[in-house]
Amino acid sequence: MALNDREATRLIDVLQDYEHVSAAIIDAVDEGGFRLFVQDHRFGLNYEIASHSDYWDYIGALVDHKQYAARPVSGLAA
Repeated sequence: MALNDREATRLIDVLQDYEHVSAAIIDAVDEGGFRLFVQDHRFGLNYEIASHSDYWDYIGALVDHKQYAARPVSGLAA
């Protein structure tokens, strides 16, 4: 399920509580959903979170002190 504006903003607020993570909204995507750009400073990797499933998979890796299994992105999308 895509993230709406309110959910994306809330998830960014939650991620800001983690010491080694930065997050921002990239932009709106198809169907009115939003994407998050997440920087994991522990591993020096960046990720795009576009759904609730992506978000919870990332949180699971974060709290287990592991690298997120998704393919990292190199920077902000154009």
